Amino acid sequence: MKNKISINQYSPAIAYGDGISNSLIFIQSLLIELGFDSKIYIHKKSTNSLPIKNEFFYINEYRENPNNFLIYQFSTKDPNHELIMKFKDKKIMLYQNITPSHFFEGISYKEISNFARKQLSESVNSFIAAISMSEYSTAELLKNNYKNVSIIPLLVDSRKNDNKKINQNLLKKYDDSFNILFVGRVIQNKCQHNLIDVLYHLKLNGEKNIKLFIVGRDHYPEYFKFLFEYTKNLGLEKDVIITGPVDDNDLHTYYQISDLYLSLSEHEGFGMPIIEAMNYKIPVLAYDSGAIPSTLGKNGLLKKKNTSFISKEILKVKNNTSNRNSLIKKQQIHLKEFNYINVKEKFHNFLIQVTEDKNA
Repeated sequence: MKNKISINQYSPAIAYGDGISNSLIFIQSLLIELGFDSKIYIHKKSTNSLPIKNEFFYINEYRENPNNFLIYQFSTKDPNHELIMKFKDKKIMLYQNITPSHFFEGISYKEISNFARKQLSESVNSFIAAISMSEYSTAELLKNNYKNVSIIPLLVDSRKNDNKKINQNLLKKYDDSFNILFVGRVIQNKCQHNLIDVLYHLKLNGEKNIKLFIVGRDHYPEYFKFLFEYTKNLGLEKDVIITGPVDDNDLHTYYQISDLYLSLSEHEGFGMPIIEAMNYKIPVLAYDSGAIPSTLGKNGLLKKKNTSFISKEILKVKNNTSNRNSLIKKQQIHLKEFNYINVKEKFHNFLIQVTEDKNA
């Protein structure tokens, strides 16, 4: 009987609800469903997250094997990078994108970002193939001379909403307001402060019953603290809800009670919450940056980052049912590209190619 092929994954860290961590878990489920053995290996577990139910192992437990494959989830400086490059396994780069260093002037993340790009460039010859989530990330891989690059959005599990429970307290509390949602790590490049600016502008212009949900863990504590202070200074404490990390049921509830998803992020390697919002049939408006045009498509794409302009676009959705329904309909057509069957098929075809390649 032929032995199963092992295709394992490694990421420097894992955290509850994090996009890359969700990707690790989703990919593992696909690999097992497609008949491969698969384990997840990490350097450390985030201390700033809720408990993780899925099984994972630490990289010091890893046993290299030239007959196995290792998918390396890469997005930041990794203390185990040199070690992993020496592994005899056939390695596949899964590039989640590195946030550019200019977002982190004067803080340690700038050095981390620059060093990660150095690792990405110098290790190109260690990989037999690469996966990116978007055309945006693919362009960077090709610039660094990566070969056999495939675009497969392996963050997207369209079945994820099944079996989630509604938080009735949240539902009752915010059922009567027009709710704007953003989901993602609280960090400078996500520009959550610009979301607060837009809400403030709407309030100044007479829009009273509007709430803003900023959902996500505090990846950079100083910025997280700044958002609370900024909200207080603008007198918006009751209207801006900054949640920190939430569990799956609360996240499900925030999507259910939201009337609009708004992203003003200036760097996204993919933007998974945009797909999640469209799965909930929430209209999406998002600033044109990074991979957002690939993820969202052309409908709902904001070409200008001007508070007055964005406020007017929001009101077109809020006050006109026809505009709202038209936007949702167009975005639902684009969403089909990311459904589970399509993603699974693309990944399966990629795996057939790399596992049967005699030169790998």
